[in-house]
Amino acid sequence: MRSEFAIPEEGRAADRSSKSHKTGRSGSSCGRALAFVGDEPESRSIREAVQKSACQRFTTVLGPGADSSHKDHLHLDMRERPRGFRICQWTVE
Repeated sequence: MRSEFAIPEEGRAADRSSKSHKTGRSGSSCGRALAFVGDEPESRSIREAVQKSACQRFTTVLGPGADSSHKDHLHLDMRERPRGFRICQWTVE
């Protein structure tokens, strides 16, 4: 299994998922956290920590809860916007 990491917009954004190209299934335990899988408290606390860190570092964070196209992966970018506007839309469940 291999993690998918796409960088569109000439290297200014990244979509991160951990699905295997062959099977479409989630990969490692780290990948599971990024793929939003797992009900155990440790898995949720990892997702919360990743969310907090991503929202501090990137100007755009879109994930589950943002819209239907980001229900199973993260979109991260560092796009410059007027007045330093940032967006963090990722519902950790």
